Amino acid sequence: MKVGEFKVKRHYSFVQIFIDLASAFMIYLCISSIFWLKESVFSPPMSALYMAYGENIPFSKWGAVIVFPIIAFLIFAASVVLSFLKKIPPSKYVLNEQNAQAYSNIANDTIYLLRLVLLFLCFEGSGIYSDFVLTARSDLFNKTIIFSLCFIALIIYFFRTRLNKIAEKKIESYKK
Repeated sequence: MKVGEFKVKRHYSFVQIFIDLASAFMIYLCISSIFWLKESVFSPPMSALYMAYGENIPFSKWGAVIVFPIIAFLIFAASVVLSFLKKIPPSKYVLNEQNAQAYSNIANDTIYLLRLVLLFLCFEGSGIYSDFVLTARSDLFNKTIIFSLCFIALIIYFFRTRLNKIAEKKIESYKK
């Protein structure tokens, strides 16, 4: 792997292994929500759809839950690809051999943390959609989405703060 013109080693920490396992579990939960929703939709006492359509509930009424596992797989694949691609050095900082490895580690940690939060949002979206299909509620927004968006902003803030600590700022010369 490279950061700019500097070669760096792939650093794989215990936290990243934990995040990989948690990500796999989130994807499993998204996939299992499809089967849970299908069972719930077609059981007579549980579903408003069953009361409206009987045994012939169209796929278009409950099948959109398939979108969430697909998005989860895409998020997982994109984060893996991003962690192994050549990192573009930030334009307003000077990277040298000493801080290129630290920059690569910080960027990979940020990618992994963002992946975990986005997969959680995917799972939460699947749950909100399932509630909507089963109970026909119009309340499609909850507090965990706001919490997750704040957490994403916090991760990005910490990335920028850690980057400021390791990198030297470029000194711009002023022309007179």
